[in-house]
Amino acid sequence: MRLLFPSLLALLLACDLYGGIWESWRSWSISPRAVYPEHIGIDHKEENATDNGKWNILVRHLQNALGRYERIEAAGGWQKITSLEGSLREGDIHPVVPRIKKRLYITGDFPKAPDTNMTFGPSLAEAVERFQWRHGLKIDGIVGPRTLYAMNVDVAQRIRTIKINIIRLEWLTQPKKDFLVANIPAFTITLYRNETPVLSMKTIVGKKSRPTPMLSDRLTYSILNPCWRAPKTIVAEDILPKLKAGRFDYLQEKGIIATRTNDGNDSIDLKSIDWSRYNEDNIPFIFMQKSGPKNYLGFVKFMFPNPFDIYIHDTPEEDLFSKRYRARSSGCIRVERPLELFHALYDPQNSGKWSYKKIASALLGKKEKLVGLPGGIPVYILYMTVFTDKDGIVHFAPDIYGYDAIMARYINRYQQKMILHPVVLK
Repeated sequence: MRLLFPSLLALLLACDLYGGIWESWRSWSISPRAVYPEHIGIDHKEENATDNGKWNILVRHLQNALGRYERIEAAGGWQKITSLEGSLREGDIHPVVPRIKKRLYITGDFPKAPDTNMTFGPSLAEAVERFQWRHGLKIDGIVGPRTLYAMNVDVAQRIRTIKINIIRLEWLTQPKKDFLVANIPAFTITLYRNETPVLSMKTIVGKKSRPTPMLSDRLTYSILNPCWRAPKTIVAEDILPKLKAGRFDYLQEKGIIATRTNDGNDSIDLKSIDWSRYNEDNIPFIFMQKSGPKNYLGFVKFMFPNPFDIYIHDTPEEDLFSKRYRARSSGCIRVERPLELFHALYDPQNSGKWSYKKIASALLGKKEKLVGLPGGIPVYILYMTVFTDKDGIVHFAPDIYGYDAIMARYINRYQQKMILHPVVLK
């Protein structure tokens, strides 16, 4: 009898966990659903039908970022800054200032060779602001606890995070030149044409209790002046509890009606029903808002039918886009400038086919209008805690759903399983 260690295990034993395993996973059939059983959908991922190389431009950008951080690691990385209590800002004098300059110089945030001057000058404040911008932090130029914590994440951890993100992108993306991508933890959505970002805007995504799922799909149509019809989750968790508690005025204020028909023309009196008889499985009513200023979907929604029943849409709650943390929806993605996105999708050459004047005319009709998107466009809903911008600058986003941590734990368990239970050949 002898033990046969598969190539994956050999790599794990020979290399750093994340240094070896991530390459081997590309050739091993590891199911994404094993890692994220409830939060990923790739049923509609298209076959690779292009000659544009093996990977999507997003993957290639992260591969470049990985190379850069591996070079930093090879040069010694950076040291943690442990001798700072409180905060530092422009004008302060402190012995730790030269170390902060050196730390930011290594990642290209501080533009000139660091010196030993202990004064927190304007150039360092600008470097701190750049670092904060790249890490999704409040941009104030102050080295406080959160900024210091981000600076002290070592280069090996940054490399592991990049590799985890690359694996997720390889699961979900194809090397298409034109696509729409929503980055959940960065709260952004970007339209790419010919591998170039042509439009980007802020988003609001699912709260932690109702996370927006990762998806690879195809946007095929949109609806102008949409009615909102409550999905099962919201009926079960929001609407029915309010009805059973007799909070009818709340629903009426939101313009939510109960109806037996999809068009909402036979709305019923909410107070006339014994709601205690119903649950999410036996309720015979549709809950909806008709088109109008109170409608949760605003003036347009973008559709890519999927098992999670999520979509991209407008919102009347525009004030939320001014918040830095925008995980505030029930799972769908709200976009900051929906009509601009509609125009970019439907009239990319500015031919007038869907000019803003035509869009406005359709909206003034105040009726639902389904508009097909000929050929459709790939849409990727991604969880990228590392990404690059149009200038190639590397950004890190917070792990708002803990998906990086989930994947790291899965890899650790997988490693232990392979070590404790190697394949036995007789």
